[in-house]
Amino acid sequence: ISFVDFKQSTLDSTAYDAAFDVYAGGDCMQTLKAMDAYLSRFPLGLFKVPANYYAAQCAEKLELFSRAAEYYEVLVQLPSNPYRKPALRFTAEKAYIDSNYALARNRFDEWLAMETNEGQINLALAGLMRCAEKLGDRPALITYAEQIEQKQSIDKELREEAQLNLARSFYASEKWNKAATYYGIIREKSSGNKKAEAYYFEALLLQRMAQYDSSNAHINKMIEALPTFKEWKMRSLLVMARNFWKLDDIFQAQYVIDFIIESKFSEDLSSDAADLKEEINNAEARALKEKEKLLEAQASPISLDPESGLQIIDIPEEQEPLEEPELIKR
Repeated sequence: ISFVDFKQSTLDSTAYDAAFDVYAGGDCMQTLKAMDAYLSRFPLGLFKVPANYYAAQCAEKLELFSRAAEYYEVLVQLPSNPYRKPALRFTAEKAYIDSNYALARNRFDEWLAMETNEGQINLALAGLMRCAEKLGDRPALITYAEQIEQKQSIDKELREEAQLNLARSFYASEKWNKAATYYGIIREKSSGNKKAEAYYFEALLLQRMAQYDSSNAHINKMIEALPTFKEWKMRSLLVMARNFWKLDDIFQAQYVIDFIIESKFSEDLSSDAADLKEEINNAEARALKEKEKLLEAQASPISLDPESGLQIIDIPEEQEPLEEPELIKR
């Protein structure tokens, strides 16, 4: 080793030791200044890895998250360093918060491949599941959600999140039996908004099977059990209105629709209710017109002509009764 290299190495170590002493003292703001000074002076220094890590920790503690991400990003780009796993986790979570779901997914995937701790593996899988949901990647969403749902040691909230993602994904994929299975689990084991959502989609599934009375009964149970979840209640009432229509109870259907519209819960729901009302009115008008045509056809006498086939015979107009003739005088 040349004297110049030895001297440079000594200066490098001395500068880093001074910065580390500040970090060890617990002053994070001063640590950032000290580590930045070291990294600026020795960008390829011997202690580049720990300097970036300690600076990242302090920036994170001070809630300077964008600045922390810059330090962690350096560690992500440096292979085979002992701080790459926490760097991948932080940058993955930061990218997700920033709505950069593609980058977040890549980082969660890299982190998962390196991780051996079961709890950390679950967190990485949760991140991948959420990224897949945001990116609209339904097959991947189902894959990650199933992996989470099948684990024995998993947080209750995370398990329910996975089950809800599976229920929604299977419903959107028109896999009705699987959707019904998971919505049933959610209704039984969850509470609050998740439970209300499960009731609503179960009512829709019953409607799809033409079990209109059962669908209405399910909606009544939801309204009774979860009266404070008004959005799901109002959406369920729209399902109920269609059920009444299918059961030929037009009066009840129109009554429920008018209630939804007059409630003015939301513009979208009022618009959907108005659309259903128009659909019912148009269908009823068509049915009435067809009925009138049928009655007209039934009222017209017919005759069979061997040559020309079925013909309608005009009904002679009703003649006025003849007046009594006057007597002729002789």
